Amino acid sequence: MDTVLPDGTVTFLFTDIEGSTKLWELYPEAMETSLASHDAILRRVIEDHNGHVIKMTGDGLHAVFAQANKAVLSSMACQLALLNADWTGLPQPLGIRMGLHTGEAGIRAGDYFGPTVNRIARLMSVAAGGQILLSAATAELVRESLPPNVILIDLGQHLLRDLARPQHIYQLSGPGLPGEFPPLRSLSVLPNNLPAQLTRFIGRDRELSDAKRSLAASRLLTLTGPGGTGKTRLAIQLAADLLDDFPNGVWLVELAPLTDPALIQRSVGSALGIREQPDRPLADVLVDYLRNKSTLLILDNCEHLIDACAQLANMILSACPGVKILASSREALGITGETAYRLPPLSLPDGHPSAPETLMKFEAVELLVERIQAVQPGFRLRDENTHAVTRICKRLDGIPLALELAAARARLFSVEEIADRLEDSFRLLTGGSRTALPRQQTLRALIDWSYELLSEDEQNALNRLSVFAGGWMFDAAEDIIGPQTLELLSHLSEKSLVMVEEQIVGARTRYHLLETIRQYARDRLKESGQSSAVRDRHLSFFTGLATDAEPRLDGPEMVQILDGLEIELGNFRTALEWGLERDPKSALMLAASLESLWVRRGYITEGRRWLSECLTSFETLTPPDEESSTKNQALQAKGLAAAGTLAFGQGGLMDARVSLEESARLARQVGDRRMLARVLGLLGSTYAWLGNSADTEAVVQEGLALSREAEDPLLRASILSLQAQQASYVNKDFLAARDFAEEGMRLVQESGNPFYSAMFIMGLGQLEKSQGRYAEARTLFEDAETLFNEMGDRTMVIAMQSERAHVARVSPRRLRFTGRRSWAGRNSATTPHLLTSWNVWRSSPLQSPMPPGQHACWAQRRHSEKASTRR
Repeated sequence: MDTVLPDGTVTFLFTDIEGSTKLWELYPEAMETSLASHDAILRRVIEDHNGHVIKMTGDGLHAVFAQANKAVLSSMACQLALLNADWTGLPQPLGIRMGLHTGEAGIRAGDYFGPTVNRIARLMSVAAGGQILLSAATAELVRESLPPNVILIDLGQHLLRDLARPQHIYQLSGPGLPGEFPPLRSLSVLPNNLPAQLTRFIGRDRELSDAKRSLAASRLLTLTGPGGTGKTRLAIQLAADLLDDFPNGVWLVELAPLTDPALIQRSVGSALGIREQPDRPLADVLVDYLRNKSTLLILDNCEHLIDACAQLANMILSACPGVKILASSREALGITGETAYRLPPLSLPDGHPSAPETLMKFEAVELLVERIQAVQPGFRLRDENTHAVTRICKRLDGIPLALELAAARARLFSVEEIADRLEDSFRLLTGGSRTALPRQQTLRALIDWSYELLSEDEQNALNRLSVFAGGWMFDAAEDIIGPQTLELLSHLSEKSLVMVEEQIVGARTRYHLLETIRQYARDRLKESGQSSAVRDRHLSFFTGLATDAEPRLDGPEMVQILDGLEIELGNFRTALEWGLERDPKSALMLAASLESLWVRRGYITEGRRWLSECLTSFETLTPPDEESSTKNQALQAKGLAAAGTLAFGQGGLMDARVSLEESARLARQVGDRRMLARVLGLLGSTYAWLGNSADTEAVVQEGLALSREAEDPLLRASILSLQAQQASYVNKDFLAARDFAEEGMRLVQESGNPFYSAMFIMGLGQLEKSQGRYAEARTLFEDAETLFNEMGDRTMVIAMQSERAHVARVSPRRLRFTGRRSWAGRNSATTPHLLTSWNVWRSSPLQSPMPPGQHACWAQRRHSEKASTRR
């Protein structure tokens, strides 16, 4: 069989065994044998008619044909073969329902996708066992080429369970095929009042499956989530899929237009076709009607009538055992037996460049593209517009209503213009469907609806939470909101306005607002006149967070602390922006305190920009008194030291020299000897790389003396690390480099700090490489890279990959370079790495391609170590 699947316009044949679940329960052994025969018959007949079996589906299969007439002939032959098969052990032959539909479909990973596939699945599902149904598209293609005595029976218009417009359906009839079937199980026949939908239901496969399982196990399922996430559409689609399970019907009760709780029972009665009776409460009438019925009630949009809806649901469920309720609400009803299912936004791309076919796998993109095509039929997702489409989807959080409103703007703007204008999304996103509820015609009206249902305290809390960028921890919210934080945060979460993240940082829960909600609340905060005060508190909190973390970064918990800082990067950026405008002193303190984050997590360019702006802004301040002047100078020295460190890390040696020299001058002036020691170590390395050997030794030795005086082992180790690199790379004095490395290694082993451990292992590797011991160098660089990986230090990971690649290139044995390693989990095992690397280095052979004089000097040093006790 040809394994190349046909593309373009194709005809699908979908099959399924009617009543298979019951047959499996009653005749498991016979069904196992029968299913094997069923599969073999269908596959043989389909392939005999030039068809392709795409996949088996458990009790059926999906097949595709390049020609519609071949598909029709195959379906008839399959039914005839199945009727004549041996079904020993079963009470009657298997009843196979079949559907045929023709249209365009795309291929992805050996399977088809798109509206055509969805439509054929719905068509097949309304058939009875032994029945073959054709869509109008397929019927039109084969009508003139049918064999003699084969006819098409017009079954009329039927609304299928995708809830789009009604479809014209035909039944294939011919010699030997069954002729009598019950009415089609379509929405047009089964009792319900579900509205036809004008657009296709997109995605939500996982959510539909989850909701079906939940409703099967519970009599009350409430779909919760922020406004616009598609709760109503999912509820209607779920109900359509479950029509067969409720013989007495599925009934939608729309509550959004109501304002009086007393009207809820009347709305339920209207949906069920029940009238009020004189001298009898309507509640009693409803209960009596539903008491012995198997019915699904959909209570849509309960949030503004939540208490009355809860009372009604409790009354019906208590008295009517065959009734189930599917509710949609911003918050759960909160009654016994309820299962709440929070509906997430549509799936989103990660923001990285992707091919159009890859992007279309994401639900938000698929929805946006299809809705744009409805107003601009020629639109296609292409390489040149994928970035704009991705921006729109991410900016709107994958919220279906927001995406539909954005798509409506495609009448006036290109997707690139829409993406650029979304910063003012509440003004842009207007003009939705005229038939939608007023609150669904603009994004602001939608969120107004939810906002006005909040208490004054809840509104105030939501406004204040808008100051956070990228989420927050509870203690940050407590600082911004005040003593009622726990209660208010709980209420806002229950009302689907605050999202509780699945990601747990350091065993602590994190929260965030959808960006559309955040922008709305931020506007409300500005309107309230509290914006400046709240942003001041935000700046103060995150400056304190950074300064408190800074001294702990020299300990063994460095990785965990950096993880905690990095996740707050959005808040740090927001605080820095405000600080530059209102409080340059706090801004400089914050930017300088984040030096380790900028360097060790690969944000050096950004860190340099913040420090430059903060230092420039800070220089304009005039301290009120001498004490403040001294504090300002100390802070400026700290900021300049950080700026010099970042410049040095990027190879900006002249910029580093200027910043570090000024920092050293200020540190001397204010008497900050620890700061001075650190700056002098960096300055010495800068001088060395610039070739200024005259000043190098003096500043480094002064720095070492100050570090000993301060009794700061890691400060000394950092200076020794710089000295080792300088001696190895700049001065080519490998013996001196060894001395520095040995002393630094001892200090690092005592501290357990993973960063300095990795730096010294890297230094040992550089020493080995410089002397031609490439295998040993590679091992050391690999160990260092592993540690940098665990720390998330992207800059140094790249540096180690570069070192390993260089070793592989220059090695006479051509050591294999394996490229980038996978990122390890953040569970640093520093000591084993350090000891292993140390042993590798200490056991390195003396026979190395060093110059004879250098080799002799090295050997003499190793010999003298045994007799020396000076260290």
